[in-house]
Amino acid sequence: MPYFRNRIIKKFCTFYEQNFLSNSVRPHIIAHSFGTDIVLESMKRYDRIMFDTIIFCGSILDQETDFTQLKSKGQFERLINDHGSHDKIIGFAPSRSWYVVGRRDTIIQSQRFKFKTHYFKGPHTARV
Repeated sequence: MPYFRNRIIKKFCTFYEQNFLSNSVRPHIIAHSFGTDIVLESMKRYDRIMFDTIIFCGSILDQETDFTQLKSKGQFERLINDHGSHDKIIGFAPSRSWYVVGRRDTIIQSQRFKFKTHYFKGPHTARV
């Protein structure tokens, strides 16, 4: 599985470079399930990957994930990490579990938080 995961991370980074690296405006991103892991690992490996707002829904990341290093490097402005409290063991997810929004006015521009984790009673995709 690490081979496929690394391949998807590389593919995501290539997609980002081709579509957003030369832009002066950072895109927003919404990632679900396996996509949350792909986005986080891509940002850890490549400092050039930056977003305005990150929304992780149905997140498979550890609830104690520390985002402060990415924040201090300026890789994002705002982040929501959404977890379901009744989540079961997660199997394979589609490799395209992320969606990049290129327009600055498309998503939550007026939020004051820097990053926040939401918890809710429900399964993996209850609020997606």
